[in-house]
Amino acid sequence: MENETETEPPTPAQTRSAVRELIKLADDWRSRTVAMRENDDLVRLCGEVVEDVTMILERQGVEEFRAEPGSEFDRRRHRAVGTRPTDDEALDGHVCDARRPGYRTEEKVVRFAEVVVFKFAAAD
Repeated sequence: MENETETEPPTPAQTRSAVRELIKLADDWRSRTVAMRENDDLVRLCGEVVEDVTMILERQGVEEFRAEPGSEFDRRRHRAVGTRPTDDEALDGHVCDARRPGYRTEEKVVRFAEVVVFKFAAAD
């Protein structure tokens, strides 16, 4: 006779924890892809792992989003991980480079997109 146990659905806290772990896994494999650019087969494999993790997240209602270079920094969606000086005042506070994608559900941002932001520095 099989052992039958009733399992409770995961709590929201458990689900959030699992989502964070999956996002970290995708980040780790993206980093490995950059480190292995010399080996096309390994780069392809890393990309496939990231795709698989992304599909799992999507099935859980978590969507990846990217910050577009040149777009205005939005603290509700972006986290600044660095700044780059610019002498163009119009670029001040705009995204220079997107480092990592963000993730969101319908209700909220799960992880902010990590970006480098232009910072105006007047020429001497």
